[in-house]
Amino acid sequence: MTAWIQGVVELDYIHHNLTYIACPLCYYPSKVASNLPVTCQHCHSNIDLVPRALIAISLTDKTGSLCATAMDVEVERLIQYSTAELYYLQQEGVDLAQYLAHPLQGKLLLCYIKPSPSKFKPMKCAAYEIITSYSTDEVFNAENININNLNING
Repeated sequence: MTAWIQGVVELDYIHHNLTYIACPLCYYPSKVASNLPVTCQHCHSNIDLVPRALIAISLTDKTGSLCATAMDVEVERLIQYSTAELYYLQQEGVDLAQYLAHPLQGKLLLCYIKPSPSKFKPMKCAAYEIITSYSTDEVFNAENININNLNING
């Protein structure tokens, strides 16, 4: 089940990696970082591993809060850095908290969310995954927002 929610972003930044190495087909994380093709432990495909971006945020409104993850393109939109840039900074040992705090902390977001898949829940605290999000300054008329030309409200 999917839903639209609106809330203020709260970051309880726990030092976790903002990128991880994964299979490009099933997105399952790899315990091995290699420049050579490997066999994915989950889907058993012979693949070249790729970095993926991942953040967990709390969205709070007057009814409470929930934790949700954003992945890949959605992370890039939210924090305005590419996955490649985040991966490079992480490999260089840069504290990435500053890259999260400025664009996100206290921002009011409208998010389209779905339950995190049970086969791979990247963050234990996050029961939901953000499919797409809009900051309030991006939302002209929330009643007319559609995903992939499918009118959600109709």
